Amino acid sequence: YGFTDQVAKTGRELFCSLLVLEALTTVSKWAVQCGRPDLREQCDQWRAAIQKNLPLLWDEREGMFYAASEDCRQFDIWGAVYACRLGILPPAHHKAVLQWLTSNRDRYEYVGHLRHLPEPQCWQRIIPPWETSLLPGEFQNGPYWSTPSGWYAEVLESGTPGSGTAFLCGLVRTFQEIGIWECIGREGYRRVADNLSSALLPYGAFKRCLGTTDTATGEQRTDRRTIKGVQP
Repeated sequence: YGFTDQVAKTGRELFCSLLVLEALTTVSKWAVQCGRPDLREQCDQWRAAIQKNLPLLWDEREGMFYAASEDCRQFDIWGAVYACRLGILPPAHHKAVLQWLTSNRDRYEYVGHLRHLPEPQCWQRIIPPWETSLLPGEFQNGPYWSTPSGWYAEVLESGTPGSGTAFLCGLVRTFQEIGIWECIGREGYRRVADNLSSALLPYGAFKRCLGTTDTATGEQRTDRRTIKGVQP
């Protein structure tokens, strides 16, 4: 559900469409290996249709994607970052998203964690019965998460080598200081200690930011650079 299963986004929807697109990419590769050209063609057509229609959620003036087209028509930081990370955007849109992220870091970034929406926004609509209990600043409605921090770091790294690893080093320092939580808030809010995805998703990205790819085998080799302030 793109980590927003309690959010009442309606109409066209960005983040889950990106998850479907990525899944179709994987299934298409499997179809080739299994000798199923018909399945590959079906997946590729569906994937191409999703990619073609992403501009329907694009704000040309701001250079940013909306989370949805009807309810919760708000700028989706996670979705925009993930689209960049998947490498599926036209160069102009990719560049515009990077510019928006650079100009608005203080509105969504906090000690290595990211908000779904830019400050001070919360979601316009929550699915019942959560609408009476999911208060602004709680869980999916305003805190900062490390779940998307790895995707964000990879996007930063692709633009400026070293910036993604530096961002993740900051995240590791936060983990060392306060622990690993599902999400946190600026005023001391914490939810679910030792959350698995909060650690493992950034960890995979950390290895990719530090690693290099063997062009012969496609396997990743780790660059053993020393990172100041973070123990291996």
